[in-house]
Amino acid sequence: MSDQFLKRIVLPGMSCIVGGRTRKRSQKTVAEGVEHMNTVLSFLSSADAENLTDLVGLLRRSYTPDWDQVAELERILDNAELLPPALLPPDVVCIDCAVDVVDLRTGKKESYMIVLPEFADMAKRLVSVTAPLGIALLGRRQGEVIQVNVPGGVRLIKAKRVRRLERSASPEPQFCHRSANY
Repeated sequence: MSDQFLKRIVLPGMSCIVGGRTRKRSQKTVAEGVEHMNTVLSFLSSADAENLTDLVGLLRRSYTPDWDQVAELERILDNAELLPPALLPPDVVCIDCAVDVVDLRTGKKESYMIVLPEFADMAKRLVSVTAPLGIALLGRRQGEVIQVNVPGGVRLIKAKRVRRLERSASPEPQFCHRSANY
């Protein structure tokens, strides 16, 4: 765990510290908390938040930082509901997830894996979490319609299926067969 990141289990009614920023959650009963979790726009695991915080720090210190990219990653960190990895719903896109999407304008279906930048390889459909598509999908739920600003223009896609990946001994992510079937 990095020294900059203070990891906390975040539930409704608790404060959250990510990368030195503190956010206060409103006080809620357990029943209201469950309802709150169902209405949050995006979720993020605490492990993914730690990775994103580290990546934002690296991007800020790079020779020519992409400030739009940094702002989008910080927006995700600021606005997502953070959960322990074990409590992250299975239909939420996270790092090491496979996502089947359909382009709503063209009808084209594609599958991607969201990975850390060092594993990215578009020829293998491994999309970096810092790429526009990775940023747009991270924390979103299966069934959501998402607008993605990519170098070729704006795409409107729907996350059709989300599958969690497991890390093996090899450096590249591997598919597993756990999925959210809705």
